[in-house]
Amino acid sequence: MLARKKDIAIRFVLILLALLVTKGAFGFVLLGSCKLPYDPRETTHSYGVCLRGRVVLDSIYREVDPRQYRYVKGTSYMGVFLGDWVSLHGKFYQSALTVAGGDSLVEKRTEHLIVAVGNPALHRFRLLAGSFYAPFGLNLETHMGASEGFYESEHFFRTPRRTVSLSYEDLAGTRLEVSVAVGERGLKPGETKEDEGLGVRLTHDLSAVGGVRMILSHYVSDDGGRRYGFAVLHNHIRSGETAIEWVRYFRRESGPYPFDQLIQLHYLSTYQNDTRWRFDYRDELERFYLIRLFAEHRLAKNLTLKMGVGYYKKRFQNGVNHWFSQAGLEAKL
Repeated sequence: MLARKKDIAIRFVLILLALLVTKGAFGFVLLGSCKLPYDPRETTHSYGVCLRGRVVLDSIYREVDPRQYRYVKGTSYMGVFLGDWVSLHGKFYQSALTVAGGDSLVEKRTEHLIVAVGNPALHRFRLLAGSFYAPFGLNLETHMGASEGFYESEHFFRTPRRTVSLSYEDLAGTRLEVSVAVGERGLKPGETKEDEGLGVRLTHDLSAVGGVRMILSHYVSDDGGRRYGFAVLHNHIRSGETAIEWVRYFRRESGPYPFDQLIQLHYLSTYQNDTRWRFDYRDELERFYLIRLFAEHRLAKNLTLKMGVGYYKKRFQNGVNHWFSQAGLEAKL
């Protein structure tokens, strides 16, 4: 309850600051045209408020389950820029997974709440502090929205949310980030202590191959767990965006293998006649693998219709597998 009240108070302060800034002589509001804090190369303005929003409504049918699932997820982002050096960033989401004729599972979460010192468009050094996961890998789910509702792989990227991250970027497109993640203090009976850790991520843009970015990551926690990651992202103005990511996770819990591993491939084409294609392949060594193919049709500037099919196979528990279909709408602010 105390944590929830603190979260509400922080959100209120962010909104208040936004109102104060927009009333100033130099204040202005950007809607939907701003980047998230991890790579905000377009946020070169000194003062202002940036707002983004996204709502996804999906209907999911699985071959092994005659029930229909409805999935609704809403995300909102607000950035408050208080000069060239200081900015505040918050991203929040609420989701609801409803089974036809059954109950609903509702989740509310602050995805990140960050105070940033430095702007990567203006400065080489940048300091982030607040509530967010330590930077690791590419993480397609947050970078491209590669998963909604089912079949998420967040545990490969999850760290304690109290994090401080210092980054340095040179003029050649190389960025080094060093992060420290600290678990919550004063846990209640029955709560599990989070594993504190240290993370390093190195990102390099290959100037010889236009639109290619390579990412190396390493994270070690105080319980001896270790993660290694390698990702390649290729962005072409005509063919679209392609990403490949590999993560190997040596963790404390015992399993059928001495480590867990994630391999994922993602392709997102450019729009042709208001339609683009999305392909996802994800392989988790200890859980499942899946393949998905989606078509996304732009009904309006900020409204997209999505339809797709996929195949899912579980690694263990008698190898349960099924086909699934998904259709929905996505609206952006």
